[in-house]
Amino acid sequence: ILQTDWVENTEAIPEGLIRGLISRVIPNAYSSAFRDRYRMRLERGEESGTTEIFISHQGIQEVVTDENDGGTITWEPRPSDPGLESVMLKRMMIFLGVEPEQAKQLVAEKKAAPDRAELTQKDSEQAVLLLHENYSKAWRNVGIVLDRIDFAVEDRDRLQGLYYVRYNDPLKGREDKGLLSKLAFWSSNDDRQVEHLQIKLTDDGTNTRVVVLNSKGEHETSVTAVRILTLLFNELK
Repeated sequence: ILQTDWVENTEAIPEGLIRGLISRVIPNAYSSAFRDRYRMRLERGEESGTTEIFISHQGIQEVVTDENDGGTITWEPRPSDPGLESVMLKRMMIFLGVEPEQAKQLVAEKKAAPDRAELTQKDSEQAVLLLHENYSKAWRNVGIVLDRIDFAVEDRDRLQGLYYVRYNDPLKGREDKGLLSKLAFWSSNDDRQVEHLQIKLTDDGTNTRVVVLNSKGEHETSVTAVRILTLLFNELK
């Protein structure tokens, strides 16, 4: 896994004559309230001798709170942007030798196939996320989403369909501590207990079933399992 630092999104700064004049004199006079970072994950491809590249985006924005007390600036998460992921993927393709027009076409084909998902749970039974796509595509998309929402993936086994994750429920003992408390919600905290869980994918013909297992590989029926699958569903639907 390769991950960039938080980079200022200068495209979010409005263009204009005044900005242009001032920027020539003072290059850093303007700054954006948005920051982006990207995570690139490499996996062995299904075909021998190939490698698959996955790119996910994370964003934060500057928020001013306590305005009556002079204002306190914090950085809050903002939704991942699939459009930015496509831009970075296209740039990576071109960097690796793909012709610009071909890279554009490949990215367009990727956009033309939106993901669809269903989340079901009957009474106290285990929650199930059903993805209407084949196993290979489902494995790829679940991995991208786990990167987007910044889960701590400790290990993965594609043949067994398992992602081993470290999860800390952000709603347990949560305090508003700004960026780190919301993005790195599995980090050490005396008020929370880290859970080691498994996200299991099963090939079901044209569909793929996704469930959450505990550290022993047993069905997890807690609220935590529902919360994790809901996070995945919201990104994959």
